[in-house]
Amino acid sequence: MADTTDVIEEEGSEAQTAAPKKPGDKGIAQSARLARKWATELNASKKWMDRFTRNARRCEQAYLSQGDDAFSTSMAGDYNGKTNLFWSNVQVVLSAIYGRLPKATVERRFKDHMDDVSRVASLMMQRILNGDLERDWDDTNAAMRDAVQDRFVVGLGQVWCRYEVDIEEVEEPVLDPATQQPQLDPATQQPVMQKVEKIANEEATVDYCYWDDFRYSPCRRWRDCRWVARRVYMGENAIKTRFKLTPEQAKMIPMAARTPATDNLGNVEEDVLKATPFKQAAVWEIWEKESNSVCWYVEGCTFVLDYQADPLELDDFWPCPQPVVSTTLTKAFLPRADYAMAQDLYKELDLLNKKLSLLTKAVKAAGVYDKTAMPVKNLLSANVENELIPVENWSNFTERGGMKGSVDWMPVEAFVNAITQLNARKQLVQHDLYEVLGISDIMRGASVASETATAQTLKVQYGGARLSNLQNEVSRFVSEVMRIRANIISNHFQPQTIVQRSLIERTPDAQLAQPAVKLLKDFGTALYSINVTSESLAAPDWAQEKEARTEFLGAASNYLMSAAPLVQQAPEAGATLVQLLQWAAAGFKGAQTIEGILDQFARSLEAKAAQPPAPQPPSPEDQKNIAQAGKYGAEAERTKKETALIPPMALPAGGPGGGIQMTPGGPQPPQSQPAAGPGGGLPAGPGSVAPMQPQPPMPFNPMVQ
Repeated sequence: MADTTDVIEEEGSEAQTAAPKKPGDKGIAQSARLARKWATELNASKKWMDRFTRNARRCEQAYLSQGDDAFSTSMAGDYNGKTNLFWSNVQVVLSAIYGRLPKATVERRFKDHMDDVSRVASLMMQRILNGDLERDWDDTNAAMRDAVQDRFVVGLGQVWCRYEVDIEEVEEPVLDPATQQPQLDPATQQPVMQKVEKIANEEATVDYCYWDDFRYSPCRRWRDCRWVARRVYMGENAIKTRFKLTPEQAKMIPMAARTPATDNLGNVEEDVLKATPFKQAAVWEIWEKESNSVCWYVEGCTFVLDYQADPLELDDFWPCPQPVVSTTLTKAFLPRADYAMAQDLYKELDLLNKKLSLLTKAVKAAGVYDKTAMPVKNLLSANVENELIPVENWSNFTERGGMKGSVDWMPVEAFVNAITQLNARKQLVQHDLYEVLGISDIMRGASVASETATAQTLKVQYGGARLSNLQNEVSRFVSEVMRIRANIISNHFQPQTIVQRSLIERTPDAQLAQPAVKLLKDFGTALYSINVTSESLAAPDWAQEKEARTEFLGAASNYLMSAAPLVQQAPEAGATLVQLLQWAAAGFKGAQTIEGILDQFARSLEAKAAQPPAPQPPSPEDQKNIAQAGKYGAEAERTKKETALIPPMALPAGGPGGGIQMTPGGPQPPQSQPAAGPGGGLPAGPGSVAPMQPQPPMPFNPMVQ
């Protein structure tokens, strides 16, 4: 086998044009080398997986009650009592592990509650992933469920992710490079129009990959896998349209009708594609990690149809997750189905059911009678009820012992005993089968009324412990599918598509939509962890979900009641307390929308704290003091008015105030009084002192000390 690295190094950059060329073009040689390389690789992988393929065919026949080595299909009227317990067990486990629509959880990798842009970006991605799953025409959920069913039937399940885009032609005006305004036609003065291609719709599609159409390089562990491939059947017109081939090039591609094939045992391998009335080609889409390239090739063709370098630019390169598989060993990543681990028990149970059916048919009312005792025959065959049948020779009839002497019944005690023993053995086989598969009777909805609650709880724990690894594996598979879809959305979706599909503009975080889209475009899924938990895949436990929400609301209510007095005393501390609540909410699943509401609340508290405090309303004591002061003010005003009505009163000379007159208007300055004694003035009364006369000022003498 040619070395992969040497082939790629010889091709160099020209390998991207390795599609078939015209005769004489040097690209033909490069395309031929790639065709020989992948023919060898696919053939080696087919031989390596041959044993798994043959066993998977047998498992499918057993699941559908077909084939000689499994449950054969009974014809009408040929009931043999067989029961397809394998189908029943697969349905029980599938319902317990993948019981409802998955819900992706996209979270900030480090849960930074202050990084609102990152939170909104993760919320947008989560809304797109979960919203697409809920669409009626979206095939993602059906593809993953079919892959999980393949894992429990044949031992391997796989899906394939791709970017699907619809392009349409629209007319737009031609813009002037200088002014960025539409150019006008000089003749009509109308904008000059041109046809441009625009994206009408884009999807991150997930396709179901049938297990026989999936190949990968032989490896011990999945991390050592060098390439993966899937097979798609395409008609001639589809191939020419997809790979832009000429009719001459399309005729060079091997086309064949699908016919039923046979395996090594001669069993017919049924394929639904054999009913296709026209010929098809098996196109292999091969992704090689060593060269980061994708090649499209048809087995038996001398050239490759197309060659591209990493078209999706995914973080892990692969367009598919690690397949969900059953039991494997470290010597080879080649699964062995669960049915193979318990096939002997299934076959023994099938044999027991067949024997029970035959013995049940043998247990019937049959016997022999004396030919001369015809009335006895009539007694059994005729519709006789409340009637006596005459006997011709009664004496002979009684001498033979009557009915007991005339009839001898077939003994059925041996058959009944055999049926009892087979039923007991059947119960033991079924118990061993459930022990091997780890399916408890509680999971199957079967229980005994006499069992205690403790015993039933132990059975639930037993079944849950055995299924926990399966649940984790399926959860890992679905989570990887969601990560690849998120990677495609971040790398290839248009910004307006991300905003529209997430409906983020209808939420409180609408103002952060554009920064969040830019963050997704710059960093992709590197800043986020995308998980689908096993609880979200199993049958819904409404009581547990209700309990989780009630627990969060109870914790938040207690916190708010404790923080309310502090906010009343110090309003500036409100924003900090809300941030603490955001930090706590970031640890709860599905609290991203609540964080947006808390952001608005924190901003409102910050704005309120920045405003000057409003005047506090007067307390009851203040209102009492204001009323008392008003009462005192009214009394003072009334006293002032009454005082203004009192006439002025003259005080005697030499009295208090030194002759100052008290008037209602207040004290007045002293007025000059006439001199006492001769010449006028007030006479001096007895005992009175004459008023002092003003003296002229003394001259200043500096010598007088």
